[in-house]
Amino acid sequence: MADPEVSRAQPELVTGPIPAQQEKAAPDESIERPARVMRIGSMTKQLLEEVRQAPLDEASRQRLRDIYDSSIEELAGVLSPELRDELCRVTLPFRDASTPSESELRIAQA
Repeated sequence: MADPEVSRAQPELVTGPIPAQQEKAAPDESIERPARVMRIGSMTKQLLEEVRQAPLDEASRQRLRDIYDSSIEELAGVLSPELRDELCRVTLPFRDASTPSESELRIAQA
């Protein structure tokens, strides 16, 4: 027989927003094409690994600057306005049209 002094555990009812409602609560922070963001991120990661392993001449630094600028543009194109603004705040453009130094590129890619 069961011990009458042992009480059975009762399930606890937890209330909160349904996941679909959570998504609706923050529509400003959306990514239109997550797969594209992942591809750009993977490309940038691979590029960083290559940059760290080799010295860069002027032509390669200019090419990396172009890749960096186009990557930022591509990312901005698939982000919500709020995330796009945040991206613009954390990524600083290079000072002028001249070729960036190796140090500037490494800092920009960090």
